[in-house]
Formats: sequence, C-alpha cells, structure tokens
Amino acid sequence: MSITPKVQAVYPQVMARQVHTAWTQMSEILWKRDKMKLSSVKLLLEELRDEVDVFDIKPAEGIEQLAWE
Repeated sequence: MSITPKVQAVYPQVMARQVHTAWTQMSEILWKRDKMKLSSVKLLLEELRDEVDVFDIKPAEGIEQLAWE
C-alpha cells in the first residue's frame, strides 16, 4: 500500500515525488552503508550474517554481480 495518498489526504499540496524522495532519504539509515551500491550491500549482508546466507560465487572476469531470492 502506498503512503502517498495518506500524506496527500492531510497535505494536498505535496506531490508524489516529494513523498518518494522523503521516504527514500529517511529510510536510507536502515540499509545504506556506503556510497557505492555494491559495497553498501556487502556491508549490510555482513552485518546480517546470522540472518542471511551469503554465497561467494566468482563471476566472470570484469563482472560484478549481486543476486538474492
């Protein structure tokens, strides 16, 4: 369910993009660990190592990859 209609019901002048931007910025503290996306997710997965399974699969040379299910 989207939070945008709830915000706009109280503040009709607020645009959907503003809600999205605010939500993204406020939630970053929960998941962002580094400016680089791949480094960030590696750090987060390391922090959660007791809750997730990480498989270190070597990709082809020159390729960086990240996958989850």
